[in-house]
Amino acid sequence: MLAHCIWYFETPAELSRIVDALAGHATRLCLAEWSLVASQPEQLPHVVTALLLATIEAKRKVPSLHNIRTILSPAQIKQDVHELGKFSLVNEVTASSGDSYDGHWEVSYLLGQRDKLLQEMRKDEVSEKEVAAMVAMFDSVQAGVDGLGGDSKKVKTMDWWGGVFESV
Repeated sequence: MLAHCIWYFETPAELSRIVDALAGHATRLCLAEWSLVASQPEQLPHVVTALLLATIEAKRKVPSLHNIRTILSPAQIKQDVHELGKFSLVNEVTASSGDSYDGHWEVSYLLGQRDKLLQEMRKDEVSEKEVAAMVAMFDSVQAGVDGLGGDSKKVKTMDWWGGVFESV
């Protein structure tokens, strides 16, 4: 079982390496990760935050140890596992994350570090066009929080996705 850990991987290839290593040793593989789905408006700032943090990480010259380093959608995860040809998807679900505080934590971090993160991007010589897109994403997150009365504690965590795969 891999639960909410894929986004910590330094590269997308780590998932394939792990799944490949499990083949022959496991008959069932259970994966859970954030879905990138906002089934409620209060979740949208978290979705945009996750995508923005992943974009920032992808542009870094020196990788960090931040919370989101490699973002993969459920579709990408399913495709990666399928392409290895060792496990087949037998069931999946997307559901509410309930009272999880991840959305609030990540949105608060992002907005609190806005100037620093943008300065780092400019230092890493990210193009002004890319920085402008990032600023627009920061603004989208802030507008989402403002729509919740300016209180990031009202941000809800995006839905989660789970998939069950069986060896082929």
